[in-house]
Amino acid sequence: MASQNGNFQAMRAAGFTKLAHQRKPLWKWSIILVLAGAWAGFGWLAAREQAPSDALYQTIGALTMSSGSFESAAGDEAREIVRFAGFALTAVGLLFGFSGAVGRSFARLWMMGASGQVVIAGEGPAALALARSCRQAHDAVVVIGRGLEPETAWSLRQSGIILIEGDPTHVDALKSARAHRAAHLVAMSDDDTKNLRIEAALCACTSTRRKPHLAAHVSIAAPLLLMEAREMRMLAQREHDALSEADRKKVRLAAVDPRSFSIDEIGARALLARHGAEILDLAEVQGRQNLHFVFFGFDAAAEAIAVRTLMSFWSAKFGAPRVTVVTPDGEDTARAFAARYPQAQAWEVWRADIAFVSLDWTRASIDGEFLDQIVAERGPPAAVIVSCGGDGQNIQLALALMRTANMRGVWAAPIFMKETTQSEFSRQFASGD
Repeated sequence: MASQNGNFQAMRAAGFTKLAHQRKPLWKWSIILVLAGAWAGFGWLAAREQAPSDALYQTIGALTMSSGSFESAAGDEAREIVRFAGFALTAVGLLFGFSGAVGRSFARLWMMGASGQVVIAGEGPAALALARSCRQAHDAVVVIGRGLEPETAWSLRQSGIILIEGDPTHVDALKSARAHRAAHLVAMSDDDTKNLRIEAALCACTSTRRKPHLAAHVSIAAPLLLMEAREMRMLAQREHDALSEADRKKVRLAAVDPRSFSIDEIGARALLARHGAEILDLAEVQGRQNLHFVFFGFDAAAEAIAVRTLMSFWSAKFGAPRVTVVTPDGEDTARAFAARYPQAQAWEVWRADIAFVSLDWTRASIDGEFLDQIVAERGPPAAVIVSCGGDGQNIQLALALMRTANMRGVWAAPIFMKETTQSEFSRQFASGD
């Protein structure tokens, strides 16, 4: 996405949201305490010659900002300090006390004319991480979600992110976020069906005359559904491009431009792009005959890496890539993969070189004989990917592989381990050989 998304009103709404949710810093409390000390101390000093009740009454009266308090204060510096300190204490206290409410009111007022902002529908970790990233790029960001923890919601608003509590599948929530006037809408809930409903609701509340078209980035995890969505968008674009210039003016494309994506696919592309050159160089130094990738576990993230490897990790020196998948039930995993990707084995010209091996590492240890068997049947690996579910299981499996492979030189390959959250172990594991 381009930076600086959001018009003047959207930027002011984000700024007032950030201002309204700042916690009271030390300098604010320092001002209040200094004014309170000056008011109380000099007030008692100025009225010390009077009765205690009168002194207390006149000192408190200085907070009312009325001209009747300390009427005979002309030429008396102590009484002048009391009057102005009391006035300043009252004014500053009101300003600091109601700054949050005033800031929120101004944010809602500016939001009425906002456009060009980034709207993110979802409350998952990926959606919140994207919102913070866009905000760091100085975009005006609106998040639509519900059920966020109070501290999380406060943190988002504290950074200038506008939070709309509601269901993004409803048109009213989208209109509250001014999604029909946004530059980008990202549907990033954990449910594919909900993301598609968000896209449908956006189409319902967006004018067909809008220019430029609103980019709707829809997260889809299911591979077949993602492929179908991309084909539908490509077909609609091709049909529009095939029309003559006169017919194009009569037939307009939809105001919403759906752009389907997969978070797992993005992660797979990033991994291979970042470490692809290292894997190729290491395989050439070690004299490998082909690029062999071994997967331990085959969740959605690992499957995306395997598919991306088979599609794009071709080399003039090593030829087509080779993939070996180790799971507790290799046959069931093979059938599921064939059902999701029938094109992998559909053509005689080229078939995906992928094999599935059964090993339940929760019931049997990973020993050298098993690794030697894979090398003998499929060749030494160029990279190992561990992605079998939870972080704890991935860590245990990666440690077992590293300790076993270090004793066998033929398995000198980098091990990539999936972790949903970064830990101290992952940092030390990544800094190793």
